[in-house]
Parts: sequence; structure tokens; C-alpha cells
Amino acid sequence: MNFNHEITALEYLFIAFFLVLYMLYIGRTIWVAQALNTTARAVVVKFFLRTLYCGLLIASLLGPFFGETEGEIVAEGRDIFVMMDVSKSMDAADVAPSRLEKAKFELQRLVEVLPENRFGLIIFSSDAFLQVPLTFDASAFSLFLQALNTTQISASGTDVCQALNLAVAKHLNNTKAENKTKILLLITDGEDFGICDGRMLAQIRQYGMHLFIVGIGTQAGGKISVGNGFVKDEDGQTVVTRLKSTYLRELATITNGQYFEIGPKINTFADIQAAIGKIESRLIDSRKVVVSSNKYRYFLVAALILLVLDVLFTVTTFKV
Repeated sequence: MNFNHEITALEYLFIAFFLVLYMLYIGRTIWVAQALNTTARAVVVKFFLRTLYCGLLIASLLGPFFGETEGEIVAEGRDIFVMMDVSKSMDAADVAPSRLEKAKFELQRLVEVLPENRFGLIIFSSDAFLQVPLTFDASAFSLFLQALNTTQISASGTDVCQALNLAVAKHLNNTKAENKTKILLLITDGEDFGICDGRMLAQIRQYGMHLFIVGIGTQAGGKISVGNGFVKDEDGQTVVTRLKSTYLRELATITNGQYFEIGPKINTFADIQAAIGKIESRLIDSRKVVVSSNKYRYFLVAALILLVLDVLFTVTTFKV
């Protein structure tokens, strides 16, 4: 028999406390018996009974187990690379409180309802950077997600294709059929100034990757806050940034992907969740582990039975 926990100072304290009190009790009982010129042998029965169930209670606290069995931990899911636009236009407030903050909020919800998947994060404006590699650690992903802001990349402009290039390259480290369970989730307002490589777009189709494009913003557009005012162009006019849904829809069509939209009156993240749920998952990781079954219940039940017997049945302490 083995134990999951070692005997600590706390267990030793309980044992010592029990023995000291019971020795005092036995000593007092024998002293009274001698004063009455009789015997107190029956108290020994109670002593052994109580010692036994106290020992069983301590054993149950230590988590006893008998032998070990080998188990397998299997991780199944999908690999989801999120490409988040962090250009200045994502600070527009046509989607409250801002496009970026709304996107972060909805993405956090998505991560929470899909814990079995691996998430990676790529941020981009005119260039793209890997922020979080694919991971099951939702807490770490969320930490980086909540820290996103439009000052992380100093270069101005937006290039969706740079983000797609990086995400596809990361996914294509393995070009097996398993790529059909890999997902590209692009979140942007579509204000794009790059030209996508046709070969890269063809690879998305060729390897069966799933591209989900989320357009965030409105056709009417919104102003970009900066300091106490708004961003202005070279002519001193306030810049109004608008959702370029036409471009994003065309990109989704070219890659056999799907287009979704988030605005003040529309939110399709539930549809994204449903679309991801329809994609088959695959075996991502499998490990053999040695597991033990805690048998504390047997010791606890035995101790409780002896405790009940101690309460229900009495013995004659003194024979007068």
C-alpha cells in the first residue's frame, strides 16, 4: 500500500494530541479504580477501538492507493490562428467602445467556449508579427489578447496579406491531410493596402484550410480618437474610416472561406462558433501517464463504522 501524501507535522500533531489526552484519561481512570479498590481493564477495549479508527481517519487523509495503472491522455481539437488587426483604424468608435475592444471581447468569449482547441495569435498593421504560438494555455492567450492595442506596431497602414502569409506559413509546417482541421481567423475592418500573393491564397484552398474573415465596423464609418481630438488627414480634415466589406467578401470567396460581420446591430460570433464546431477535430497530442486511484473511502467508511460502534456500545469501566 502506498500513499499520495506524506505524513506531515499536522498529522503528527493530531497523533500526539490524541495520545496525550488518552493517556491522561487512562491514568485518571486507573487512579479512580484503585481508589475504589476495583479494576479498570474494560477501558483498554475503548482505547484500542478509538486508536484504530483515529488511525484509519489519518490514513484516509493521506490518500492511500494500491498499485498503479497506466492511462492515456488524449488531446483532440483544431488549430486556430487568429490574425488581429491593430492598425489605428481599429480605434474607431462606430462599434462601441471601439472596434479593437469589441473584437477582443468577442474573441475572449470564443476562446472560453472552445477550450479543446489550440489558439495562436498574430497581430498586424502594415506588417505582421507572431504574438502567441499555438497553445492550449487559454490563460496565457487571454493575457496577451487583453494587452493588445493600436500602438504595438509603430508602422502605419494595413496589410492583411502579410498576416495571412505568416499564418499560412505557420500552419504549413505540416502539410499532411490534418491541415483540413486548421483554421485561419482574420479580424479586421478591411482597410487594406497590400496585394495578396495568388500562390498563398491557392495554398489555403489546396490544403483545405478554413479561412473565416470577420469584418468589424460600419459602412457609415467612424472617427479615430487621438488625444482630445480625432485623426486628421494632410488637408486638416477629420479622417473617417469605413468597413471595407466588399474586399473582405471577395477574399473569402477566392479562398473558399466564410465572411462574418460585427457592427452596432449585428454580431455573428455565435455563427463563427457554430462554423468551427462543424469542422472535424483531430488528435493533437497523446501521452501515457501512470495514474493511481485514491482508496481513502474504504478507510473512511471503516473508521466511521468503528466510531458508531464506539458511540452505541458501552462497557463497564469499573467493577464494584
